[in-house]
Amino acid sequence: MNAAGGGVFLGNARLVARLRSKLARERLPHAMIFSGPEGIGKRTLALRVAQALNCGARDAHGRECGSCGSCRAVPAGSHPDVSTVSVEPGSTRIRIEQIRELRARLELAVAPGSAQVFLIDPAERMNPASANAVLKVLEEPPDRTYFVLITTNLHELMPTIRSRCQVYRFLPLGLDELREAGPDDELVLRWARGSVGRALATDPVQLRTLRDAVLAFLESAVDADGATWPELFAESADLARSRDEYGEKLRAVGVVVADILYAGHGLEDRIVNVDVRERIRKLASRLDPPALVRIADCIRFIERALKSYVNRQMLTDALALTLNTETAPMFEERGWSGG
Repeated sequence: MNAAGGGVFLGNARLVARLRSKLARERLPHAMIFSGPEGIGKRTLALRVAQALNCGARDAHGRECGSCGSCRAVPAGSHPDVSTVSVEPGSTRIRIEQIRELRARLELAVAPGSAQVFLIDPAERMNPASANAVLKVLEEPPDRTYFVLITTNLHELMPTIRSRCQVYRFLPLGLDELREAGPDDELVLRWARGSVGRALATDPVQLRTLRDAVLAFLESAVDADGATWPELFAESADLARSRDEYGEKLRAVGVVVADILYAGHGLEDRIVNVDVRERIRKLASRLDPPALVRIADCIRFIERALKSYVNRQMLTDALALTLNTETAPMFEERGWSGG
């Protein structure tokens, strides 16, 4: 499928070809799940499927023209037969009332040559009542009606919903594919982990500031001793200060720790932070594989703990102690498997 205006959809070429073939043969399933990481084009492709279904100039290969009034209306959100159900402002879930509105729209007549397309995004945010209401619709969908459920976590959807949908699993883009669409910054592209959306949304200056702070914290933690503990705990406090930013900082720690693991095993082609490769190698020489496993376990423990009210400073201090070569043995027997 083309992008609106004739562009090319980047990545997941086999998946796109499958959809295009089904469109060309008029065999597109009425219920689909687009599953995969954030920012890799699931919603974009769902909109292009809606364009193709409603394009009067679609070619024999299932490609929409991208330029007719219908094709332009879909991404603009003004097409009368294409609707998106999402989490409303002030709410955390897709509510049953929204699905009732969707069901009411099913009663409306569809113009000849058109199709009703409903996107539910993010589908995993449906509450139990709304999910059950969607299930009833999927059991007997009206003619020329299609549903695309978009999710980052397929297994958060009800098994009965999954069983009634054809699942399309999206994969992260490769670096070469990202270079076609992403910014001209190698660090940003590598940190994006295959997500075009993340690459385009990342500020290179902010990324380097975050990465440098995390890397400095890891270096301080590994070699800290009695004389430098106060400085280390001050860095820990800085890292934990902002509640809104803490999750992103923790993910940054995970990326750098993964780089250390790759460097220690000679997998340098997988290193993200290629501009500080020597510092990564130095940390790899100080942390053996069991230590890195303990650190990874600690990070996962903190991620679980963040789902409830916790003392971020205390957790970050514990991470520092897990990193430190002198204090790390305290955690060898206890471990971080609890939560």
